[in-house]
Order: sequence, then C-alpha cells, then structure tokens
Amino acid sequence: MAVLSIAEKRDFIARLVRARVGELPRDSDLWQSIKTTDAGTEYRLPDKLAAIKADNDLSGTDGAEARGNEGLAALIARIRK
Repeated sequence: MAVLSIAEKRDFIARLVRARVGELPRDSDLWQSIKTTDAGTEYRLPDKLAAIKADNDLSGTDGAEARGNEGLAALIARIRK
C-alpha cells in the first residue's frame, strides 16, 4: 500500500500551484488530463484554488480537515506509547 506523507502531499501541491502551463514538459506528472482533438492537444492541470485549500487543511493551521489530522496524529502518538 502506497501512502504519501503530509510533507509529500504539500510538496506536490506547491509544485502544482507554482506551475506555469507554458513551461511544463509534455510528460509532467502535474497534468490532470491530456486530450488530443482535431484542433490540437489540450493539457489540463488540477484546480489550483482547490489545491491551495487542501494545503491549508494539511498545514494544521486552518480548516476542519487539519483539526481532524491533528486529532488522528495525537491518537496515533498515544497508541505508540
């Protein structure tokens, strides 16, 4: 089972938010979809605003998910003792 750490998730989100469409290579792992049509090829990134919101949740400073993550981390810490 592959599980990403919070740091890995936040690194990916940072790369996504900072990405400039015109500068990304065609084989970038940031592309959400690549569609070829008669008019050409359409490259699409995930929603950057949604990524920023997810990062806020992962940061532990804001959002309901962040509070849930903190509670889970505290529970895991108690179990490991």
